[in-house]
Amino acid sequence: MKTFGGILTRIVILVTIIVLVTNTPSVKGQDVWVVGIDQYYPPHEYWDNGTARGFNVDVLTAVATKMGKTIQWVPLVWSYAEEALTNGTVDSLVMSITEERKTKFDFSTPFLNLTLRIFVRMDTTGITNIRDLTGHTVAVEEDDVAHTIIVQQVPDATIVPVDTQEEAIKLVSKGEVTAAFCNEYAGSYAILSNNISNVKKIGDPVTIGQRAIAVAKGNTVLLNDINNALSDIFESGEYNDIFERWFGSYVMAGASANVVVRNIIFILIIAGLVTLGLITWNWYLHNRVRQITERLTLLIDIFRHDLRNIGQTILVALQLIEMDPNITHESREILETAFTALDKSQQLTNDFSTIEALTAGRIPTKSMLFAKVMDEAIQRAVNMSDDLNIRIEYGHSDETHIRGCDVLPDAISRVITVLTKGVSLAQNHCDVIIRTRESRIYVHIYIGADTQTTPESYQTLLKRYLGSKNYGIGLDLSLVHATITSCRGTIEVTGGDVFGGQTNTVLHIVLRRVPPV
Repeated sequence: MKTFGGILTRIVILVTIIVLVTNTPSVKGQDVWVVGIDQYYPPHEYWDNGTARGFNVDVLTAVATKMGKTIQWVPLVWSYAEEALTNGTVDSLVMSITEERKTKFDFSTPFLNLTLRIFVRMDTTGITNIRDLTGHTVAVEEDDVAHTIIVQQVPDATIVPVDTQEEAIKLVSKGEVTAAFCNEYAGSYAILSNNISNVKKIGDPVTIGQRAIAVAKGNTVLLNDINNALSDIFESGEYNDIFERWFGSYVMAGASANVVVRNIIFILIIAGLVTLGLITWNWYLHNRVRQITERLTLLIDIFRHDLRNIGQTILVALQLIEMDPNITHESREILETAFTALDKSQQLTNDFSTIEALTAGRIPTKSMLFAKVMDEAIQRAVNMSDDLNIRIEYGHSDETHIRGCDVLPDAISRVITVLTKGVSLAQNHCDVIIRTRESRIYVHIYIGADTQTTPESYQTLLKRYLGSKNYGIGLDLSLVHATITSCRGTIEVTGGDVFGGQTNTVLHIVLRRVPPV
């Protein structure tokens, strides 16, 4: 909605244009360039007490100097600017390039990238982008590109056209409109120059293309002169000086390729140095870990060797005692207990060594025939227990291969043996059920039994070697876990639902299928 003052301003400007045109005979002279500017569009261009000022004005002045022309400035209400260029009142305008304007005017080489921003009061919430302006009152400079964008993209907004972008910002500050949609530089300039503290800009910038010098359609002579002059001020650095004087730093895309390339090279050098540092540090850590691992392996080998020597010494001593013909029956029973404990000690030493070798990666994995692995594991388990009854339900192909290692059959047999011990706690006869199943990627082994030991206890024993502080006896399941994980498989303890409730504990092993070799 226009105010009476706004209408009066337009009348005054129109009269000014008429006076300038009718009383300046040199306007169409060969050395005079008639340029229209927005009467109030700071910091880009504005009329200040009879003098043209602004970024655009300084650029045009530099261009005119290169062209050898004198500028005749004509201040305009922007809503009449295009008409003035069309009817020949002015020779040129500075405006953003749009498809619609390209049908009516010819444009020079662009010299500024343009962005628009939304400005709202500090206490306004719920508006983060241009779409959120739907249903709100929005002030825009009439016939500015921001006006066109709002009409096209937010048709449900209530548009309040004003004469200047400063007026749009002031309406926001007073609370008379919800937002102003303005040129980012012009809006910020209006806030600072008027000491407005209750308005902020929000959301991402809206890119509207580039700004250039427009001439009448077909005026190629003037257009060529303008482009040549622009090229000169770009190359000489004069354009950069003008930009920094008004905006602080150079942002025109394409005009500072050397600066961009220099910055990119600098970033790449820094990134390269950081990468080199990380590679060096990683190599150092890897080397340190390798050295420490080698030392630990050596200590373990020494420990295992010495422990076995101690065991052999004790074994020889016990055997000498056993050969004594005068030994009593009670003493022989004590000797048998000592022999059993010594055998268990040796087995624990071997198991510990195997776990250490598995976790250190010294036992390699390979492709193995799954049926052969299962046959060997079951035979080992049967040899360990005379009263073992195994029910087998195989669901795998005889040609299936899995990723395994040399100790995998022993590990699977230990699962059967551990479950057998759990059953034997309550009954003499032991039934173990084994079922296999294969998919495109994995082979599944389910081993179940009705043991008196809870599934939670088995789960604890599986990971004792990884650092669990729960107490238990033996390393059977710890070795199983180390073997399965070193083969890139998994093992977990579940309930007996997989067998239809026939068991209360099931150990589920998953191994990866691989091609045969």
